[in-house]
Amino acid sequence: MAPLVVEFTEPPRDGAIKDGKIQLSTDLDDMHLAMPPRQDAPEVDAQDADTPDKWIKRHKDMVRLTGRHPFNSEPKLSSLQAAGWVTPPSLMVVRNHGSVPQLDFDTHKLEISGVP
Repeated sequence: MAPLVVEFTEPPRDGAIKDGKIQLSTDLDDMHLAMPPRQDAPEVDAQDADTPDKWIKRHKDMVRLTGRHPFNSEPKLSSLQAAGWVTPPSLMVVRNHGSVPQLDFDTHKLEISGVP
C-alpha cells in the first residue's frame, strides 16, 4: 500500500496574529478570531507584597484558591464569559507549587507539538 500524501493548496496557518486577528487553519472555512483586549492589572496586589511572587500584577477577577502563596487561582465565570472565545492571558487558570518563574513575556515562547 502506498503512503498517504497530503498536499495543501495554501500553507497552514499557525495561529499568528495578523491585523489584530488570530489566523486559524480549518478544512471548513477561512476563519479568524479577534484578539481580546489586554486586561493587565495596574499594580502588584498587596497580598503578594512579601511573597516570592511580589513582581506579578494579578488581575482583580482571579479567585485565589490557596490563600497567598503559591498563587493558584481561576477567573470568575462571568469574566471568562465577558472575554469571549479567546481567553486573555491575565485570566488564564494558574496552578503551581512554588513561585512563578520570572520570564520575559515579550520574548518567551512555548512550543506544543505532536499529532493534532
